[in-house]
Amino acid sequence: MKNKLIIISILFACSLINVSGQNKIKVSLVKWSFRSQTELLCQMAKSAHAKALEMVDTLKWNLTLQNGLKIAMADGADLGIERGFCDKRWHKELIDRYTYLLPKLKEKGIKQIVCYSGINANLSEEEALEVCIQGLKPILEVAEKNGIIMSMELLSSQDTDEIFTKQRFKYYQCDNMEWAVALCKRMNSPNFKLLYDVWHMQDMGRDVFDDIKKYHPYISHYHIAAYPKRNILKKEDKFDYGKLVSEIQKTGYNGYIGVELDRVELDLEKTIKQSVNILKGK
Repeated sequence: MKNKLIIISILFACSLINVSGQNKIKVSLVKWSFRSQTELLCQMAKSAHAKALEMVDTLKWNLTLQNGLKIAMADGADLGIERGFCDKRWHKELIDRYTYLLPKLKEKGIKQIVCYSGINANLSEEEALEVCIQGLKPILEVAEKNGIIMSMELLSSQDTDEIFTKQRFKYYQCDNMEWAVALCKRMNSPNFKLLYDVWHMQDMGRDVFDDIKKYHPYISHYHIAAYPKRNILKKEDKFDYGKLVSEIQKTGYNGYIGVELDRVELDLEKTIKQSVNILKGK
């Protein structure tokens, strides 16, 4: 019996790692963060063996797909990060935009679309939860009908003095897993999940590995950038990328990790390859 358990453990480990010693994680590139033309980014993605792009302009969906890449996470229906479902003023327009776009995602074989809580400067957390649910419910019915997952992104609400880029969003409501998971439970649908942004949750002081272990059933997608400068992933970084990928794969996750490096690099192709290779364990 003991020998059988050892064999099963070895087989499970082998299922996570291929014969060359690399893991089987799928990597995508978050389009907006690379400041590059879509066609050029497609070519660099393929060269680096990234399998998908994300946050691609709706007019560039066909171009991306024609290049043999998937679209791992769509946007285009939201009103930006600040104007989200925590504020009733935006509900009508958000409902109109999402219900219009969701069937089009199905036509293109796109499985997920991002959404945002928006900022909340006035409501209690429970009130914000209720307002979010009111805005999301009509859209979720359409998402379920079309087989699309709405994935709310977790972002940092830390105050910031950033000038040229804005990565933190003061008063952003969905800035912690406890509130986010409470929302998922209230939505009570396999078509409503969370986009776990590793950089943002590090910025909020979260134990990323603990979050993944505890809350992975509610997570449908991951983003990552090197902390704290959001630059290229490096082997000498203090953060353990190998452990991150391992913990994610232990949960049975078979989706993408989206690389989101918000810095203008001199050699963008090299930057992309290095970051993808680190996540793939090369």
